[in-house]
Amino acid sequence: MKNLTLNLEEEIAVLNKYRITPNELMLIKTLLLLQDEENEDLFKTYIEVLYNCGVKLRDGILSLQEKGIILKSYKVPKEGEAFDPYSIPFNKSFIKTLYKCSFELGKELFMEYPQMTTINGSIVTLRGVSKHFNSLEDCYFKYGRSIGWNAERHEHIIDLVKWAKDKDLIKQSLSSFVINNAWLDIEAIKNGDSFNYNFNAIKAL
Repeated sequence: MKNLTLNLEEEIAVLNKYRITPNELMLIKTLLLLQDEENEDLFKTYIEVLYNCGVKLRDGILSLQEKGIILKSYKVPKEGEAFDPYSIPFNKSFIKTLYKCSFELGKELFMEYPQMTTINGSIVTLRGVSKHFNSLEDCYFKYGRSIGWNAERHEHIIDLVKWAKDKDLIKQSLSSFVINNAWLDIEAIKNGDSFNYNFNAIKAL
């Protein structure tokens, strides 16, 4: 419950600082996930939810633009015009705030992740992130985006890491773990579905 409480407090702080609603924060997260992961199925499902609730996506985008979250330079399409969610530019200071929201989740993953392992008789460090990220903070933010800043999902991933660490299954760097969403591979192994996975990918550094 500690991480769930921390995450909730941080989200409330973001809502208060930028005067946005929980629904607007959900829209922001969904757009950022789409831009980062190209998860169009998730985005389409979210649009359907908005439609079923009688909420217009365009109204949400206009509201975020008025509040300075989406840059004023963005031309919001009129109803019926083509809409490209990948082109929406966000306020950089707001993105930095979301970095801070991701920090505690990413830091706990870093602390729980094994520091080193042995591969082919050689000791290899596993907490490095320089291959894919400029800093630990960048890695933390990528992780936060990947799990939708969901504290319950984070707790599940931490449990998977603990399980895999006890069995010496983790053979890839932290950055590869985050980039590849490798917790899904660990979950498959734990659930007995590992025959569907390429073990070379699990060991990739």
